[in-house]
Formats: sequence, C-alpha cells, structure tokens
Amino acid sequence: MDLKTNYSFVELMEINLIRKKIIKMLSCWSDFENLSKTCRWIHYLVNKENISRKIILYNDMPHIKIDGVRDSYESTVRNQNINEITIKTDDRYFKTIDDGKKYNHEIIINGNCINLSIENGVGKLTKSDHETFIKQLTNEIEGICHLRKHSTTLRFMEYYFANDYMLLHLLSHLKSHTITSIHIPLHSMMFGAQRYKGLNEDIFEGISKLNELVLFTSPAINEFTPYVNNRTIVDSILKSFSKKKNPVLVFKDLGCGYQLISSYIHMILGIAVKYEIKIKWNITSTFQFFNRKNNDRCSIGSCSHFPLEKFISTFSCSAREPETFIHTMNNMRRLVNLETLNLRIFFSNLKEKMERMGIDIKDFSLRHCKSIKNLVLDFKEHLTINYKTDIKTIHDDLKYLASLMPTTIQKLEINNCQQLTKNVTEVITKYIPNIQLIIFNNVTYNDPDSLDSFKNLQVYISSNNFPPQLPNTVKFLAVGNGSKLFFSNNDSPSNAEEQLRKYSKMFSKNLYTNRDDNIFFDDLTTWEEYRNLLMDNFIM
Repeated sequence: MDLKTNYSFVELMEINLIRKKIIKMLSCWSDFENLSKTCRWIHYLVNKENISRKIILYNDMPHIKIDGVRDSYESTVRNQNINEITIKTDDRYFKTIDDGKKYNHEIIINGNCINLSIENGVGKLTKSDHETFIKQLTNEIEGICHLRKHSTTLRFMEYYFANDYMLLHLLSHLKSHTITSIHIPLHSMMFGAQRYKGLNEDIFEGISKLNELVLFTSPAINEFTPYVNNRTIVDSILKSFSKKKNPVLVFKDLGCGYQLISSYIHMILGIAVKYEIKIKWNITSTFQFFNRKNNDRCSIGSCSHFPLEKFISTFSCSAREPETFIHTMNNMRRLVNLETLNLRIFFSNLKEKMERMGIDIKDFSLRHCKSIKNLVLDFKEHLTINYKTDIKTIHDDLKYLASLMPTTIQKLEINNCQQLTKNVTEVITKYIPNIQLIIFNNVTYNDPDSLDSFKNLQVYISSNNFPPQLPNTVKFLAVGNGSKLFFSNNDSPSNAEEQLRKYSKMFSKNLYTNRDDNIFFDDLTTWEEYRNLLMDNFIM
C-alpha cells in the first residue's frame, strides 16, 4: 500500500490533532483571523474550534524624559547644545509584549489609546538645534506608535504645561498610518506667535488616517488667557485638519476655566465652521450654562457662551432634586445632534414628584430627539443599598424614564437596579425597541427571562453579574470579576461558578484575565468589532 507523503496545508488542517496543535501555538486573535482567511474551508475548521486564551489588559502610558544641562546659572541662560540633551523613554510595553508572546496571551491596550507624557527639561536652543531636537523627539514618538498596531488614539498628557506649544511642532513632523484620533490640551494652541515659528504649513500631513481632533482643558488654562486672540495658529491648525476625510473636532472637559476663555472658544468654533469641520461637544455636569446679563444659570438657548444646541453630542448630568431634572430635560429638548445622554439620578419617585409639581410628561419628552443612540441611567447606590428605597419605586422610575426616550436608542446602560422583572423590560422595549447593546452593572433579576424582551439584543456587558439566561440573538457576552462578589438574594458564589460553566459551554471562544474577567463569543472573524466594544464599555 502506497503512503501519501505530500500533504497540502488544507489537508493537514483537516487532521484534528495537527489542527489543534497549530491553534495552540497561536497567541493573538489576529493570527486566528489571518489563518481563517486562507480559504473558506480553513475558516470553517478554525472557527468551529473551542479556543480559550488569557488576555493582558494594559494601560498604555509611555513617558519620555528630556534632560539638558542644569548644573550652573550659565547653563540656564545660554543656548544649550544639542549634544547636551538626552532623550530617555520609559516604556513598559516591550516587556508586556514579550510576556504575551512567551505565555500565549492576547495583549489588549485599554481604549486602544497611547497616553503619552513628555517631561521636557531643555532650555533655550538655537534654531538649527531646535529642528534637530524636534526630529529626534518625533522619531521617538513614531517608534512608540509603530509598535502598537491596534492603537488608534494618541493622547498627549499634561506633564509640564509651560512647554506644551512643542506638541504642535511634533505633530507637524509626525508620520503615522494607524492613528485616527489626536488629543491635545487646548492651551497648546494659546502661546505667543513666536513659539510656533517653523511649523510645517500642513501640520497633519503625515498622519494619513487622522479624522478626529480632541481638545481638553485643565487648571493650566488660566496661565494662557493673555493669548486668547492668537487667531493665526488656530486657523493654520484647523485648515490643515479640514483636509482630512470627514474631520471631527471634539471639545471635551472644558468646564475648567471656561469663563475666562469663552471668547477664545467662540473663535475656534467660527474657524471650524468656516472650514466645514464637524463639531462635537461633550458636556458634563460640571459645566454651567450661564447668562451674563442676568448673572444666573439658564437654559441652553439663552446661554451666553454660544449656540450650544448645534454642537453638543454628549451630555452628562447629576439630578439631585426634581428641579435639576426638569431643568436638564428642558435643555435636552433643544439638542438636535445629541448622541449620548447620561443621567445620574439621586432621588426616587420621579413621576409622582413631577405630577405634584403640575408637570406634564409631554413638556420634556425626548421622543423627538432622533439622534440619541446611547442612554445611561445611573441610579445612585444610596437608593438601592439595603432596599431603603422600595424596589417597585425604582422599577417605576425606570419605566417612566424609558417613556421619555426616543426609539432610536441602540445602547442602554443601567447601574444599580435590583430584581429586574420581565414586566419592566417589556415596558422599556415598548418605548425603546431597537436596543442592541446592554450594559448592566449592579443589576439583579427577579425573572430569569427578563432579557427576552430585547428582541434585537446582540451584546451583553456587566462588570459584576452574569445574566440568568440570554436571548439567542446575543453574539457577545462580557462579565467582570465582580460576579464573584456581587449576588442577588438568591445567588451565591457557587451559582456564579455555575453560570460561568454554562456560558463557557454555550460559546466556543473565551478570553479571560488573571482577575477572572470573562469574555465569550463564537465568530473569531469579528473580533476587531468585539475588541472595540470591550475597550469602550467593559469596566475591569
């Protein structure tokens, strides 16, 4: 009998023992994806396998320290020589990657974000040395970005704000084909004009996939108010940014020192509108709507800052009393481009309190706000701890809030709600029928089939609680290690272990951390989508 000696790769993959051996050797999910793309048959063979891998969650915070000579008074006043400067990078990512390869672990960077801090101890430089220095520092940053093939966001952290004008020089030399979002402190654009001499005309030319520029503030902004009329550099930055495909300018965390720089923000908005850049504004509860004429808080429509309703995409508010809730909901009705609404509720019996005040639900219903896609309802813990507040009251509040919302919501997050019933979820889906993604933290269930009401549910995420059962539409399940610590009255640690075993059998793919966070799914070809969901929503 003749023995076959030449096997094709497909034939080898059809042999169970060999296929399992190959799969065991692969560490990254991208390796599985690439293997499955070889042909349809190999895709089928790989995708049907049960695959389990440990993942390493990594907060990526590389630090660059730049030292110059500081050993005498003369060295602080004279121009320093480029040869006196040392650039040192503290980057633990190298060891993390090596450990991942060694132990077959998937490395996941939180938020797909590089949080880069730069400590600059260099004083004065000649023009030629300054150019050399910027190129050397840019090369260092490019090296950091190149290693992280999944990282799409580069956030420049505040470290020593007196030198942050340098960030624009770095960006004008930076080359990257992976970064899509840049975060810079607002005051990096607020120095005197002489600080920006030598900038490339097209600042973002080398960042080919850039489409988002995020501006944020801090207490350091107070040092830069003399330069609020520095229009030239802002125009240059936004003109360059406008050349990108679908550019979006995002204002984030601008509550700090805002009153001092409102005219500067006006100027930025005007220039962004001129270059047809889409604007998004993330508002938190620390931001005050202020009417300068009346010296008092006001609605968005009469706010002195600018016409906010055109730009706000995210709004977060803490409702500590009925008056704040009413004020907030009235403001929301004007936000035609609102995408995400985050309500933190500090009191209960919402509907009853509204009726006592003679408020009609129609007065602040958001059902016409068709841009809202994401809703967070955070009932503060003091309402539910030890059941001081009647559970039915919280359920009624949840149903009442759902009745105010538009049908366009696809992502629902609820924090702190005990003994959820099928009746409550039926009411929620009556008003919000298109929910595809659920994030439930500190949520327990009275009825095992409570989630069956969500007919379009694809993703379930929780930091601390397995659902008793899932609809068969769910493709992705992620539950944090709090599941071992947080139980309803009928639950126990053994029940959490039982749920873990159940879902391990239900899904063929399992990722887990050394803290016992668990992620389940079936189709490995969509891991990139799941990976982003995990980074954006999973609290670990």
